[in-house]
Amino acid sequence: MANAKVSIAYDEVFAQVFNGYTVEVSTEAEPSRIITFDSNGKCNSTYDAAFFNIDSKNPNLKCTVSGTYKGNVRTATQTIQLEAAKWYKLNIKTSASGRIDMGISVDDTVEEKPQDVEVNPYL
Repeated sequence: MANAKVSIAYDEVFAQVFNGYTVEVSTEAEPSRIITFDSNGKCNSTYDAAFFNIDSKNPNLKCTVSGTYKGNVRTATQTIQLEAAKWYKLNIKTSASGRIDMGISVDDTVEEKPQDVEVNPYL
């Protein structure tokens, strides 16, 4: 069975706008194994990345960003398809419109797969 590496980085503006933010990731094949990355981009307060086995029938990874903006918890969820032997770098940032953007790049040949996840902090 092959695996994929996942790491998190937060944009400086995102870190200034949101409080108490985390990212939870889990595969759809094994949803009970949730890895939580803290506001320092670490999982289990120690590790910079997590590794996930790739299920050939359901290789999807669910990513949920949550954080507090002006006293209200905001969340954004996105699903990406994992491929074996690749490093997925999830870059969490806030756009000018106030939504959370999740840019995903894959370290293979530095192929980037940008993904937007919208969270309106004003609702």
